[in-house]
Amino acid sequence: MTDDGQGGYYVYPQGDTSCAPSGHMPANGYYFDNLTRSPEFDEDHADPSDNAEDYMPVTEEQIAYHKKILENVKGDMRAIQVAPGYFGLGDANNIPGPNLKNPKGIRSIEEWYTAPLLYPEYVEEVFERGTDIAIQNLKKYWEAFGNDIDVMFICGTDFGTQRGPMINPETFKEIYMPYYRKMNDWIHENTTWKTLKHCCGGIFPILPYLIEGGFDAVNPVQCSAEGMDPKKLKETYGKDILFWGGGVDTQNILPFGKPEEVREQVLERLEIFSKDGGYIFNTIHNIQANVPVENIVAMVEAVKEFNGDR
Repeated sequence: MTDDGQGGYYVYPQGDTSCAPSGHMPANGYYFDNLTRSPEFDEDHADPSDNAEDYMPVTEEQIAYHKKILENVKGDMRAIQVAPGYFGLGDANNIPGPNLKNPKGIRSIEEWYTAPLLYPEYVEEVFERGTDIAIQNLKKYWEAFGNDIDVMFICGTDFGTQRGPMINPETFKEIYMPYYRKMNDWIHENTTWKTLKHCCGGIFPILPYLIEGGFDAVNPVQCSAEGMDPKKLKETYGKDILFWGGGVDTQNILPFGKPEEVREQVLERLEIFSKDGGYIFNTIHNIQANVPVENIVAMVEAVKEFNGDR
């Protein structure tokens, strides 16, 4: 569990190797890479259960683990966001199968992102099985925690690049959206939770389908990508989905700008996104290594400055 820095807590699934990789970081290193360890995909003997193996039923041990953590944070006025397991529908973190000893199926990230066009029936069967398991897990979490949970993190699959979507929006609507809708509909019909979708890059043309698919919030709002102008995002979709992020550019301004530049951008973004509500401040994705401490301080102080004026 970590304090998410946004007035809430984020609870990781126990043993989630994509969140906390095992092993030793090389000297002067900052990141772990996810390695493809599976045999070459054999399309003549394709078995959707190979990729569906990622979607594991939640265990009593996981429930007990989260119950112990949540007991320590209930009632402190912070929102609790939980990610019980892998619901990702092709999250790049999980495609290579880091949580499996012998991953099989389509495990190359490049192959997986072309799979909806090359093997649509295979992908849909994986999603069908995975979604059913995800809903069973969601039922267990509702029975165990009820409205002690505020936000359910559904998915970290990215659909955008720096230059726009990496998938045709119509393909997204046909292949992905029905399964997101199925999970979100179950949550909204049976719980008090809100749902969060992570999606990097230029996803402006895909946002209508995320909204139609039932997501309440989207993160990280990568305003530095093509088509992601903050004013256009807010004016077009601000009444339909909550923007969770976009507060400062982590590619250029936060790591390489001056504190005053950080302050100016934070104040500008807050002014745009907070209009009429529907906004949670956060950086655009994680704060990377070697960001000057004074820039982080400038960011936090700018948020306090903005809120102090309200």
